[in-house]
Amino acid sequence: MENLQVVELIQLLEVSPDQGYLVKSHLRDKASIKELIAALQTSTIPDIREILCDVLGDLYAETAVPALIKCLDDPFSDVRSAAADALAKIRSPLAGEALMKHFTEQEKDMEVRRMIAVALGAVNYHPAIPVLIEALTDSDASLRGSVAWSLGVLHAKEAIDFLENALTYEKNSYASRSMIEALDTLKKSEEN
Repeated sequence: MENLQVVELIQLLEVSPDQGYLVKSHLRDKASIKELIAALQTSTIPDIREILCDVLGDLYAETAVPALIKCLDDPFSDVRSAAADALAKIRSPLAGEALMKHFTEQEKDMEVRRMIAVALGAVNYHPAIPVLIEALTDSDASLRGSVAWSLGVLHAKEAIDFLENALTYEKNSYASRSMIEALDTLKKSEEN
């Protein structure tokens, strides 16, 4: 597999999806960002677009941000989730507005919403704070945990009372742990 080009690797995935791990590793090590972006923009296979999003995120490919933002509109939720995860890894503030739009207006899939909530914190998008605070009351516990994490990362001191209130009602261990960690972060930053 040493000398395979990006196109050949993608063709290998098309006929042998079980080779995903090896292909991902090879793409990370050998393909250029430009080749990966081009492949992402032209692939008609959702699993391949998902893998390409993963690889671009693993490479912290800032030049891929526009292509990854477009993937937030992909018809397949796994691709949208992988794109949001990649944007979170890259941490480019350029993604903030698009992530916010998808979180508040477009995204219905809960797993993707969770990933977008994390990405909003990772890209340091402060305009999302009021929306994230509101999401502390969402019916999905994992989303509440993701939102709490982002509020901590964003140093959203205005969320302290909301997090404390949400914590008094929280029954889910992941969400409550995330709320406690966010509160610890926020209170420590308040002291400094």
